[in-house]
Amino acid sequence: MKISKKRINNVKNYLSDLKENQDFYIGIYSNSKIKEKLKKDFECLDSKANIYMPIPILGINSERNVMGELIPDKTKPKIIDYKARTYRLKDWQGNWHEGIAEDEYRRYPRKYIEPKNFSFKLITKEKTDLLIINKNFRNNEKEYKDIKFCINLFLELFSEVETFKLENNMIKLNPIISTVNWTIIPKGEKVFEARKDKKYYHKISPSSIKLMNERFDFIEQFNPDREFQGKAGYTGYIVFCFDQKNIYLLDSILYGNATYVFSDNWENVSKLTKKEIISNHFQKSRIVHNKNWKQYITKELKNDLYNLQK
Repeated sequence: MKISKKRINNVKNYLSDLKENQDFYIGIYSNSKIKEKLKKDFECLDSKANIYMPIPILGINSERNVMGELIPDKTKPKIIDYKARTYRLKDWQGNWHEGIAEDEYRRYPRKYIEPKNFSFKLITKEKTDLLIINKNFRNNEKEYKDIKFCINLFLELFSEVETFKLENNMIKLNPIISTVNWTIIPKGEKVFEARKDKKYYHKISPSSIKLMNERFDFIEQFNPDREFQGKAGYTGYIVFCFDQKNIYLLDSILYGNATYVFSDNWENVSKLTKKEIISNHFQKSRIVHNKNWKQYITKELKNDLYNLQK
């Protein structure tokens, strides 16, 4: 069944042409416009297998797919938090002043929902190109939650989606990618310079870019030995390696996440989901992006002992 709308709510209404427990795929017929979008807004995880992952700044479902989600826990009392914003003001003498301000507000504590990590596969079927979710779905109520998410993810990205019945001629899918690819940033090249011409920045607001540069420039003042940029499940993350200090900072280009501090073996730990890292306390520290962030980062990189609330 073909679906052309912004989003769906009742999954069952859109699976009426499928038998109960029938296998199917979620996708669209591909064309030159879609292939161009793959180059522009997706990370290529495996060029030989044509596996792609949408970057996390294309919409709410794309972010949930790659970064996960923080939802309010209304069973607990509200806490004080701070929201960063950039400002530019003119004084009485006509001089402009700009910077970053932290606005205080109250909110509920948040629970972390791990990312879905659904990847996309481009295939050729009977001389026709299809772009599908890299998963075989089944028309079963137990799978409705994932089916609904993937349909809405497609609608967010392409404004249309279809369900494909391929009963006797199955598509060969690839295993779900469980590792994270890391690309080294050349020594002496700032993070922004390494990424400024890439797909992320046409989707990020100028204010968000300023906040990112403020944070990354601050870390780079401490002269990291190596820097890596992440792909797959860690699209948009940067690793700052301080090898002599045995300190490794994992941070996101998106403000509002957190900086994860590892003391060793970051390559293996970074392959885990954020939920696995937090629940198993694999990180040395988890420093939330707020007004105290610079203070905590400074203490970490100067090897001062302190207790940071997890």
